[in-house]
Amino acid sequence: MLVPNFRMKLNELINALAEQADRLLEGARSRVEARLALGRIVEKNAQLSTGEREAVIDGVMSVLEDACFFTEERWSRSPFRSDTPVSH
Repeated sequence: MLVPNFRMKLNELINALAEQADRLLEGARSRVEARLALGRIVEKNAQLSTGEREAVIDGVMSVLEDACFFTEERWSRSPFRSDTPVSH
């Protein structure tokens, strides 16, 4: 299982998922696909409420955006593009 301790704080879960993003999001070709993949992973953790799951997904996406994870240089075969510009 991805997260051995289900009582982990949300920030720790966010960081754990972000650290494994290369593996977890392999094959994702857009931010939307990345979000969906994260949703499937987080959904498996039944001890999180819907709001907590959304907070984790949003948190991971934010960490990845800040780390420039979704750049064409990094993903030359599958560029991450969004229909709307990302604002910070």
